[in-house]
Amino acid sequence: MSFRRVEGITADRRGSRPEESVLQRARSALGGVGSRLSVEDAIEVVASSSFPNRHRDLERVLTDPQAPSRVRMRAATALARCDREAAREILMSAVGIDDPVVLVGVMRALGMVGELDALKAIDRVMPTLNGRGRDQAEFAHTLIAHRLGRVDASAFHAGAEKPLEPARDCGRRVHIRPARSSAVERCLTSIGSGPYGIEVDEQAVLAFSCDRSSGALLLNRASTGRGALDVLRARPAILGLEARRDNASGDYSVSAVLLTTPNGDAIDLAVHLTNGTRVFTGRAELRGGGAHWSLRAIQRPGAFPFRASGMFADGQLNIEIAESGTRVAQRLRPRPIDVGTPGPETAATG
Repeated sequence: MSFRRVEGITADRRGSRPEESVLQRARSALGGVGSRLSVEDAIEVVASSSFPNRHRDLERVLTDPQAPSRVRMRAATALARCDREAAREILMSAVGIDDPVVLVGVMRALGMVGELDALKAIDRVMPTLNGRGRDQAEFAHTLIAHRLGRVDASAFHAGAEKPLEPARDCGRRVHIRPARSSAVERCLTSIGSGPYGIEVDEQAVLAFSCDRSSGALLLNRASTGRGALDVLRARPAILGLEARRDNASGDYSVSAVLLTTPNGDAIDLAVHLTNGTRVFTGRAELRGGGAHWSLRAIQRPGAFPFRASGMFADGQLNIEIAESGTRVAQRLRPRPIDVGTPGPETAATG
């Protein structure tokens, strides 16, 4: 479910349980039409509202050990859309939560709003983490380090990736054009101000559409101004975001983050989904006053072929080619489990 920003303000009525308080505020904001609202959807309503101290309602849910893990995780990620300083304090105090599901939400939110103190908190608990919690903590570290322009920013799980490109002349172009002002307004209203700690250049927003989806490419104003290439050559950065459009509601949500890392006279590019999965990789080669860039999809289960290239100069992202293939890489399939009694051969080889 997707919600536009709720501007109404209601009395601070609290229920006996944190979830009840969130539900009450959300139902009141929706004018009583949310009687069947789930707690997860109510959290989204509250996070998108202008309620004063809404971070306190979300904090109560996050820190309630009796609340379901997935509800607490949703409250953690929703905090990233509240006051950044208040959210950081709450999230940093929650890095020691021992519920791995909740911790994934805490780390994801810290990746969106964290600063140097959050980086230190993540590094402090990193040795105790494993599984998805550790993966999300490593990605949060990468996001914060890129946002701060730290030279120790690492490419998250970068390796010898194999490209997954569409066939030549596949005929499936991704249409990219300057976004209309109405679409820019709707996008920025949906995702909120300062997403991932960047300031979106409203004059440089690009709309994209293909058979699979539509959305917008949002560039960081710090990467589009005069001398932007010099900045990107000198330090890691968050170049921009991809926001997908929900065809039913028309709202947008951030779906991917574009990171840059200097590499000699070139700039390495990496596109990650918001859960940390690296989906595209590429490079920008500096030429004169601009940079020729290219991106390729990475072979992975469920990936689709993609390639794009163009020029980046004078703060403008120019796209020469953007193509998507039709064939999606096969997803991993779990092996069937034999629940029968193992025979001699099975027992000997198992």
